[in-house]
Amino acid sequence: MLACTLPASGYTFAYALPSQKQEEFVEGINQTLLYIGGLPKVILSDNLKSFVIKSNRYEPTFNALSLQLATHYGMELQATRSGKPKDKAHVERHVAIAYNKIYGPLRDEEYHSIKALNQAIHKQLEELNNTNYQGKDYSRKDMFAIEKEDLCKLPRSLFQVKKSTRAKVQRNYHVVLGEDKHQYSVPHRYVGKQSEIVYTRDTVEVYIDNIRIGIHKRDRRPHGYSTSAIHMPEKHVKYLEQKGWDAAYFKKQAEQIGPNTLWAISTMLDSKSLIEQTYNACLGVLGLGKKYTKERLEKACS
Repeated sequence: MLACTLPASGYTFAYALPSQKQEEFVEGINQTLLYIGGLPKVILSDNLKSFVIKSNRYEPTFNALSLQLATHYGMELQATRSGKPKDKAHVERHVAIAYNKIYGPLRDEEYHSIKALNQAIHKQLEELNNTNYQGKDYSRKDMFAIEKEDLCKLPRSLFQVKKSTRAKVQRNYHVVLGEDKHQYSVPHRYVGKQSEIVYTRDTVEVYIDNIRIGIHKRDRRPHGYSTSAIHMPEKHVKYLEQKGWDAAYFKKQAEQIGPNTLWAISTMLDSKSLIEQTYNACLGVLGLGKKYTKERLEKACS
């Protein structure tokens, strides 16, 4: 869980992250800035690997991604020394408060997604920030109303970690994002072309010759498909059919091997709402007959 606090008011934010990867850390910072509705002049962080390369009391070395984030938001970066909790005593105190006031009430509850967990955390967080300080007649939120005046305005767009990779457009007019093993569609006329995939935590863009030919919401389901209707040829007549690559072709090939192989291929062809998405799998199964003999394939399908 990422915990952040402002120095004067003690206004606190907490957010559950699935990991300490750089893109998740950036998402946590983005959510923090959205919550407080502005930009502080400085971010003081732990000496964590997703932020700092080399710790130093006076001049810590930050990684390239952290510097990009700071440049995007126009903020300065500072980091504590390893094993020196007094460098951020204010944060350390509020981490303990967050543990007692946020984690404590939720420790016996069960959540099945990060989203659900963060919704529960947000509820406890609001209660913490709205509760008066012990022995005082004002809360963190009351103090924050004054401190907020010193925050800078948020930019129009939040900082996003961008990665890129290359992939060939397959016969089924999809490209595979290797990190997630997920397939994304592009216009079918680009089949066989080499593309560049630029992706963030939320979106996937596909380019050929510096022209964007497809954009999708990122989907991390392995071996799944994200297919846009505008990328489909009219009446679903793909270039595959022009070369004989259609359901009838695969069934004919399977029938020549045996009834069990025909059943297996037929079942695979019926397994997707868009039949063309099954062609690669059918090719893979039929290819086993060449590698291990048709008799062994037929027996395996039985």
